[in-house]
Amino acid sequence: MCHALNKSGDFTIVSGGADGHAQICKDTGKVFGALKGQASVQGECSISGVGAQLTSRINEASALGRQVEDKFKSYSFVCDDGLLMVTSYGHVLFGKIQAPTSDMSDGIPANIFWTYITTCPDLGNSSLVVGVPVASIGFFTGASGKVYSFNSMTHVTAELIDVHSKPRAILADYVSLLGPNSNLICLFVSDSSGAARLLLMRENQLEDKQSIFSSLIVPVGKQDAIFSMKCHSARSGCLRLFLGTRTGKVMMYTWSEQVERSNPGSDDFKLNKTCIWTSHEDSITSLLVYESTLCDMGGPCQYLLTTARDGSYAIHKIEASDIDPTPVLMHRAYPPLGPNLEGAYFDNVNQHLILYGFRGIDFVGHDEALRKDVFTVDAGGAHRAWAFKPHTSSDGSLSLIFAWTRAGKLHFILPRNHGSHTFKSGGHGREIKACAIRPGQQRGCDGFKQIVATGAEDTHIRLFEHSHLSGLTERSGLDCISILTKHNTGVQQLQWSEDGDYLFSGGGCEEFFVWRIRRMPLLKVGVVCEASLNSSNHVSDLRITGVDVGSLDLFRDVMDHSTRRFKILLGFSNSTLRLYELSLSNSEGSWSQIWSSSYTSCCLTKSQFLAPTMNEPHGVSKNRTAHSDNILGAATDGHLVVLYPYASSTPPPAFQVHQNSIKALDKVSLPTTDPQKSVHVVLSGGDDNVLAITILTFDNTSTKGDTTSSARFSAHERNEHQSVSRETVILPRAHAASVSAVKILPSSYSDSIHGDEQHDTNRYRLSVASAGTDQYIKLWNVTIDANDPRAHTIDVQRAGKLFTPVADVSDMEVFGTESMCPKATEAANKSSPGLRKSQQSSEETLIGLLVCGVGMDVFQFAQLGQGARSASG
Repeated sequence: MCHALNKSGDFTIVSGGADGHAQICKDTGKVFGALKGQASVQGECSISGVGAQLTSRINEASALGRQVEDKFKSYSFVCDDGLLMVTSYGHVLFGKIQAPTSDMSDGIPANIFWTYITTCPDLGNSSLVVGVPVASIGFFTGASGKVYSFNSMTHVTAELIDVHSKPRAILADYVSLLGPNSNLICLFVSDSSGAARLLLMRENQLEDKQSIFSSLIVPVGKQDAIFSMKCHSARSGCLRLFLGTRTGKVMMYTWSEQVERSNPGSDDFKLNKTCIWTSHEDSITSLLVYESTLCDMGGPCQYLLTTARDGSYAIHKIEASDIDPTPVLMHRAYPPLGPNLEGAYFDNVNQHLILYGFRGIDFVGHDEALRKDVFTVDAGGAHRAWAFKPHTSSDGSLSLIFAWTRAGKLHFILPRNHGSHTFKSGGHGREIKACAIRPGQQRGCDGFKQIVATGAEDTHIRLFEHSHLSGLTERSGLDCISILTKHNTGVQQLQWSEDGDYLFSGGGCEEFFVWRIRRMPLLKVGVVCEASLNSSNHVSDLRITGVDVGSLDLFRDVMDHSTRRFKILLGFSNSTLRLYELSLSNSEGSWSQIWSSSYTSCCLTKSQFLAPTMNEPHGVSKNRTAHSDNILGAATDGHLVVLYPYASSTPPPAFQVHQNSIKALDKVSLPTTDPQKSVHVVLSGGDDNVLAITILTFDNTSTKGDTTSSARFSAHERNEHQSVSRETVILPRAHAASVSAVKILPSSYSDSIHGDEQHDTNRYRLSVASAGTDQYIKLWNVTIDANDPRAHTIDVQRAGKLFTPVADVSDMEVFGTESMCPKATEAANKSSPGLRKSQQSSEETLIGLLVCGVGMDVFQFAQLGQGARSASG
């Protein structure tokens, strides 16, 4: 923490934490007041204080002989700063909150001025109040079943309907339909018998029963206790009614004025229940609908956001134009608010999602975009009467009013901005162990953003957006857009599916989760955990040390997203390997273990599929079975081991390339002119400070001449007919300490060197980056002849050396080749001296490298080749 004092005597305080979060506070006269709980404008009043203002009116209406003191019973906001209140005596009051201006707010409390409206003896202790602040309308009811309306502008009340029994719920909403004069007030009323009605009223016509132009029967059932409601207009002009129950279900109904007119007798018109689904495990406390013109199928979509008392919120996508839509779960998250999550709204200024609820005794507002609390009020807990009204002013400032009852008094508070703001968002609280960049992203000069996933020992997975252009400026260019919190142990492994739709994560205690990741408006990304692997032992302490995933959907229709199949290789800390087949259908996972094996007593630190040669599209030949891919493992004894699924019990071939534990591994397959051979280049780094380059050549010459052999032989037979040879080049003292990460850069795939016809060479130049605990990144050029992969034909040259401030580097990822426009190239050359300028074209090909450890950093440098220089020179 540091501070500065200016000439006027005001302080500026800058503070930062171990997670990288930094915040600046100015005008600390208010900041210190905020720390003492005095900066927010607040006030309180008792029932006796109300009586002092309205003594004559209340005394005239009160019944004589009552021995119990009158109390605040039910209330709700009916306008931006007005409360509709019902007391235990049945008095109906309207309170107007008046707060001092910001210039004179220090030490001056807010006041509330009451207006007596009426007295209804049937209200008493059974009163219910609901408000529609956007229309300045409120409704209240009591034990008799009579429902009244209240207009906060005119202070006029009117009886709307009599349901003849004690209402169980009264809920209201405001909706705008297509067409002129089509703003509606929707009032939902249900009683203890299960009967429910939806009353539709025109705005500004709430004077008597004639204002109800439609009374609709809502078939909810006696067992479905309704807890929340939301009305929204569909693109077709019809009205959609969403109801949330105490059991976590959402029921959707549709209504159209044209359909009702075609069926005379509107009093008996029954709403059509379109669909019902289970959204949460506990009571749904609020529903919020927003729209987007961008949808997977090209049409408009509605998104329904629900909050519940299981501590989670969920977002379902609903086709706006469908008559009978099927909701699709797009996102589910558990914010740090606890189980009492009460509601949500979008800030009109920056479109951030604000969630509010109770955490212990505090009423808290949480910004999901910034991952921080925006206000905290000591309200004494959730088990009390309260009302909350968020409002964004025209000048962009957010005004909030929160009222609650405590110790018989009505308290209210208006939290305000204290002059502090975040100028650098934080990241992980502990060291990052894995990172993965979502594949299949396209970018250009408009700065299109790419998703980066990181997992750390703090048990969290964070999803970041990396902007191409912002990464070249003073900002880091990594903005956190989501946090995945299902792991209970440190995250060790991350990998994306080939199409980028799924993220796979592994950690300790055999924790393995499958996440569906989709783009969506406002929240930027939707995350749903669709499958998890149940541990073979409930008390297992095995750590997942290796994850590799392959798709089994090569011949799947690209438009069919209902079922997905994956083969998943998992390596465990007890040196065992397991191969699973996962089938995902309707967001449910079905696991099947198809193979398992073990190495020795030495722990496997890495395990990956050895993909077939690049001559075979998608990495899998049509002649191969789904389980015939070879598996490459690295162990703590310094050996590389090749395992064959379903092979005999003979020891697998193992090759020692390091003196002790292998910490880093990457590989690439090279095409050859001989179809009977496959060549794999394996880069490995170890605790012996060595960078090793190993060429594994698989030879099927025993089946040469028989073009159908690969189809005739089983997986076991093909493995028996394969021979493996290896050539290794050792780079001793590649780093001054352990080599903890290696990565083959994507430019390697296209950087080939073809010889003349006489020598018939097939040489490839690989660009490689290695990192160690010495906090240096080294860049290498490796030239290999795929037709003659012997050690003396391999040429290795160091191309550059960069210092990184990231300590204990654990993983690296590549953003891929990026074709930059001249503007971006100029910015890159200014921010990173030593970048090579293109002499032939106005475009420049750059490579982005993400380095993770204790923190993370992004490097960008030109494609390595002859005459190229590294980013740091």
